[in-house]
Amino acid sequence: EDGALKEWTTPLLKDNYTHRHCSHLYALFNGLPDEIATNAPLRKAFHVAAEKRMEIRRRENGGEMAFGLVQLGLCASSLRDAQMSHDVVDWLANNYWNPNLVTTHNPKSLFNTDLCGGLPAIIIKMLVDSQPGWIELLPALPKQWPQGAIEGIRCRGQIELRRLAWDGNRICVTLRSDVAQKTRLKVAGEIQTIEVKEGPRSAIDSATAGDAQLVRLPAGREVTFSIIRK
Repeated sequence: EDGALKEWTTPLLKDNYTHRHCSHLYALFNGLPDEIATNAPLRKAFHVAAEKRMEIRRRENGGEMAFGLVQLGLCASSLRDAQMSHDVVDWLANNYWNPNLVTTHNPKSLFNTDLCGGLPAIIIKMLVDSQPGWIELLPALPKQWPQGAIEGIRCRGQIELRRLAWDGNRICVTLRSDVAQKTRLKVAGEIQTIEVKEGPRSAIDSATAGDAQLVRLPAGREVTFSIIRK
């Protein structure tokens, strides 16, 4: 009735947006499936459901159950909502850790280690998304992170992102594939130029096309690409 994806299939149960879990958003915990990406009303329904839970969280400056926030952060990054993703990371980083780096279930209370894996997972998804055949760089980069770097991310398709650095519209990424293969390298926005900084020049397969570039990755060898996006 309110445009959100329903948590329950039965009309006997109404959605409770204060509920700390969001298991019905599970499809977005690890990427954006094609059936959602290509269906605008369905994608919007997922976004509305996440935003309505975020409204409650904003009033409570994060609120109880940190891993419920992790679930929302994973959904937000899959939906490419950079600001929602940043809000979650900001709460998690500042409200749920003790000085000894042990995390808590609620802000500064109740021993719980979920965030030790949950917070890095959201940050990784904000900066790199992948499926067999493509890697997307900076899919949910918030304006609060105009520059930065991350190292050592395993992508789908036996590819390791050794290092990703960005400064404004300039991106530098080093990839290493376990097998020789082609993959599409995508960016949020549109690729203006791309060149091989280190590695075989043949790594760039063809002319740039919009937000994606087909690249060749040799087996067991690092290739560094320099990208400028519009």
